[in-house]
Amino acid sequence: MDQLIKVVTAQYFGVINYAIAVWYDALTKKEKQRMDVLHYKALRVVIKDWERLYPREILDLIGREKPEVYAEYAKASTFIKVFRNKLPKRLYDSIKSNKYRTRRDPTTKRFYNSAKKRVGNQALRNRIGETVSKLDNRWCTPMSDDGLRKYLKKKLFATT
Repeated sequence: MDQLIKVVTAQYFGVINYAIAVWYDALTKKEKQRMDVLHYKALRVVIKDWERLYPREILDLIGREKPEVYAEYAKASTFIKVFRNKLPKRLYDSIKSNKYRTRRDPTTKRFYNSAKKRVGNQALRNRIGETVSKLDNRWCTPMSDDGLRKYLKKKLFATT
């Protein structure tokens, strides 16, 4: 099973999760449900559950996070690196000032718009508040890229 999970992770999840920080928040609820189905289909192949006997809770024990978790990880990593290095300068200034605050829903703290696909509106600077709220203040302390990766995995991934 270990060999098969490595193959599925590299060949299948790698393709699904490629550039996930960019496109995941732009998906509709129905498209996100389809992503979950694809995620669990691959896990069923790993454990040879052809007849769908095991519930999703059992499949979660295999230790592969859903696409939404990888999206949060990628956002947090990008945000912290931009904020720490202050580069690119324009994005750093935008994050700091957060000029889009007036266009957020005050109850959910999410950017709102009537557009069906919100790709342009879901820029990093409009999505960081929710992600950073899951982290403690330790992300502000200096650490190496490897230390940052371990810190974010520990904070955001349930399986670590």
